[in-house]
Amino acid sequence: PAVLLGEIDTARPNTFDRVLGVLMPASSSQKLPLLKVDKERPMLSSTSMIAPSPDWFSGFYNFRPQDMDRDMWYSSFTIDVQPWDAGTDDGNTYLADNDPTTPHENIIEFTTATVPSTMVFVNEAGDDVLPVGTWYCTLDNNVS
Repeated sequence: PAVLLGEIDTARPNTFDRVLGVLMPASSSQKLPLLKVDKERPMLSSTSMIAPSPDWFSGFYNFRPQDMDRDMWYSSFTIDVQPWDAGTDDGNTYLADNDPTTPHENIIEFTTATVPSTMVFVNEAGDDVLPVGTWYCTLDNNVS
């Protein structure tokens, strides 16, 4: 994460906060510290490693928690996050040995056409990739 954190720090003052979560077992949750947004820095982005895995991650980017037509912040919102492949490892299961992809491939969001042959992340019907996490956010009007 050092490279990513460095990139975020380099982007200041265009970024507000960066928060590191903790490693969590499946089906658990964590409450993060308050995240700030304002009219000059209104976007939220997140990335999280899917552990253990070859090079899979989840997240979202450039989400604006604001109703632009009414110039109001959402009081609450939910974001389902999908699995992505970083294109750096050929492993196709969570516990696959390191098998670097040479050369690296483009980062892709998994779809039913791009998931590994193990069909990890795909629903029982085989016609949809399931989200791997959900963000629940609530506006705190008491923050200055």
